[in-house]
Amino acid sequence: NARARGGFKSDGRPRRARSVRLCVCVSGITMARTCLLALLAVAGIVGASWAQQQQEGCTVMDLIQRREDLTLVTKAIVAAGFEETLLSPGPLRFFAPDDSAFLRLNEKYAGDSASAVLDLDLYDLMRSHLLLEGGRAAAVGGSAEQDILGGARVLDRVGACNGELAVVDRVLIPEIRGGEQRRGGEGTLDAGAPAEACAPGECCDLQPPGDFSCEEQTGWGKCWEDWMVVGGYCRQSCGRCSFQSMVDPTIGESNATRVVNDGILYQQWWYMGSSNRLSSLDGSRFMREEPDVDLVIEDGEFYAPEPYKGYPESASRMGGYFCAPSSGNYTFYLSSDDSAWLKIMDDKDVRIMKTLGKDPFEYISTEVPPMIWIDGFKRESEWKDPLGPKAMKKGEVTYLEVQQKNGWGRGHVNLGVVLPSGDFIQPIPSYFFHKNCDV
Repeated sequence: NARARGGFKSDGRPRRARSVRLCVCVSGITMARTCLLALLAVAGIVGASWAQQQQEGCTVMDLIQRREDLTLVTKAIVAAGFEETLLSPGPLRFFAPDDSAFLRLNEKYAGDSASAVLDLDLYDLMRSHLLLEGGRAAAVGGSAEQDILGGARVLDRVGACNGELAVVDRVLIPEIRGGEQRRGGEGTLDAGAPAEACAPGECCDLQPPGDFSCEEQTGWGKCWEDWMVVGGYCRQSCGRCSFQSMVDPTIGESNATRVVNDGILYQQWWYMGSSNRLSSLDGSRFMREEPDVDLVIEDGEFYAPEPYKGYPESASRMGGYFCAPSSGNYTFYLSSDDSAWLKIMDDKDVRIMKTLGKDPFEYISTEVPPMIWIDGFKRESEWKDPLGPKAMKKGEVTYLEVQQKNGWGRGHVNLGVVLPSGDFIQPIPSYFFHKNCDV
């Protein structure tokens, strides 16, 4: 069910949405229409008629692509991969700049190639024109609408089956002042302004358009609506953080590679073959398709839970962010039936995985060396020694993940740790696992 902002490739894999530079020609060609077409040519989509590829409908996107005065914003929406949002159930209101607005924008910035406006991400620009309807945000001319419009004028309003299309006379460029992002009018960007705190794809809360917070959206049950998933909004509050989204921020949801900030995640896949070797998971649906069991242990231990422990021909993963309560060496011990390994991933591993664009399971299994590897099984009273201790400072956080393959054994997974004090704790309690470490 992964949804990609950039759509899907012919082989079914998500397509990475391009970060498109707002184009203003400076070499004698000053028409914004020409510039945008040149941009789209670089993006590889010129010549494809969006209208021919879509069935007629009544959504905001359908209305936009049928209007002759909105050809440039249509191309911008498609280039940014924003059409899925405007095709979603809504309700939403989209303020679409007419073609004249883009022409005026070109005239304003032509010749100023150093302007920060030209480095705007096209997806973020389109998102700054979106208002999700609900509460006071639904009121035409209300404060939420005025905050988006700034000084822009609405030329036309057309009702859609998923909200409303409002045609405006300006491109609504995000305006950043004093670290706060605002919207409205053809403002300017301070080139030295700080970037958005939550980068797309990271395990944090990217605020949705409009006035309502991630906490409110979660409380209203909006987490799994298409526009929230596709937009990558509120990943942390909604529990949609994943390794796959860290590799490709256009991935809205990847439950098969999910990670949690608090507690221990336990996932299990059934009918994975009778082999008890982790190597048998290569090319399987493990970490690639929806798990059969998915739960978070918030008040328990790093131990495979009943009744799932021992499920025959299964594979499982358990993981969380371990918070060091004191400075010193931490020595982890693992016991499992059948095969299992402990992988420890620091931020640098995630950055490398992202840079390589690797499949998360492939990267973890082949690029991250195991701290402990049980190739067979251990009785519950037996522990596999690690390769060595891990030095950690008080308050430092590192990600631990145990992956296990069970054939027909008892299927236990048990992770323990020797603290710097010398105390051996097993299994490790879930209260040790918090990404926002506060000790």
